Amino acid sequence: MFRRIISSGDAMKTVRVLLYPDETQIGVLESLCEAYSLFLLSKVVKNQWAIPIEDMPKVLCISSKIQLLRDVHRRLRPNARTNLRLPHRYCRWGEDYRLSETKVVLPFSDGFKATELNIDCIYRPFQKKLLESKHPETLMLKKINEHWYAYMLVTGDI
Repeated sequence: MFRRIISSGDAMKTVRVLLYPDETQIGVLESLCEAYSLFLLSKVVKNQWAIPIEDMPKVLCISSKIQLLRDVHRRLRPNARTNLRLPHRYCRWGEDYRLSETKVVLPFSDGFKATELNIDCIYRPFQKKLLESKHPETLMLKKINEHWYAYMLVTGDI
């Protein structure tokens, strides 16, 4: 778990949850991360600020498209343009994802057969405590080595 302090004095923590997708879900997750990351890199390399929603990957839900626009603009700032590589492919969701006791539910658009992925996960007790206080605004999905993780930024103390 990582910490950072924001101006109000609250500690911000990143909760990392290990996901257990099945083989079908892995294929969908890889496609989502690939589409998100490749689109992000192509727009940053072209230095393209104006991006119509229609040009974005069709498989992303609207909150992921909003997060993608934010990521492009974040990387196009003058002080951020020195490093254009992505160490891991990733995808972000806004507030439209859901958390349950044993699952992370991720929406996506009509490019695939289903419109939601229900991915098994296990929360540790301290993670449950942090996630109970407020629904995190964003979720970042990454594959590191052979494991899939969901990263959520939360406010609070353990």
